[in-house]
Amino acid sequence: MFISFIFFLICMFLIFFIIVQPGKGGEIGSVKGSGASSTFFGSSGSGRFLNKSTVILSALFFIVSLMMNNIYSRISEEEENKWKNISSSNVKGIVKEREESRMNTLGEIPK
Repeated sequence: MFISFIFFLICMFLIFFIIVQPGKGGEIGSVKGSGASSTFFGSSGSGRFLNKSTVILSALFFIVSLMMNNIYSRISEEEENKWKNISSSNVKGIVKEREESRMNTLGEIPK
């Protein structure tokens, strides 16, 4: 459950950082003087910070995805084995009951 929450947070931050990244036309706007929005990230702009954070978050996304796959596949195998054990024990019990009932009915048939 905790790892699912971490996965959700990574996805949300990854989406945010991808959306916030400037497009290829951002350099033209900064030449005309409308590049004041990049001062929050320093004089070099937000490009380096957003690129690094996107790469790191995407790597975390894949690592957590693999971890979740491993964990949930183990859980599903355990559940499948439980159901197989339950169903096989029920089948054995049903077969025994049918054999007993056949023996009883055969014994009651007059010769």
